Amino acid sequence: MKKILIIIVLILVVGGLWYVMGRGDSATPENATENGSVVSGVVIGVDMEGVAVDGPALVMIETEEGDVKTIAIPSMGILLCEASRIDDVFAVKAGDRVRVQGDITPDGYILPCEEEEHYFEVSAI
Repeated sequence: MKKILIIIVLILVVGGLWYVMGRGDSATPENATENGSVVSGVVIGVDMEGVAVDGPALVMIETEEGDVKTIAIPSMGILLCEASRIDDVFAVKAGDRVRVQGDITPDGYILPCEEEEHYFEVSAI
């Protein structure tokens, strides 16, 4: 009987934590459109490590509001990307200005590849 009570309490605690942790995923960003989130900012870092194992290139930007956002540009299947424009991520460097529209992934990255209206544009300052 005592074991059953402990199992029930554990299930309730785990279920409660799962519910509380999952509530933040449904929030819509202020800058969201029906075709994804629109963000612009200055590149502060580029991580190309994932590209070696068919993972995404990660471009970190700082927005005008001071927030840091990460853009995930897929390396595997980039030719199948539906976005209207994806600039060359290999040419991106710190200090470049970036504009992006894309979906927010569960990891919090901006993925500009799921819709034709999505884009990743880079301009040197």
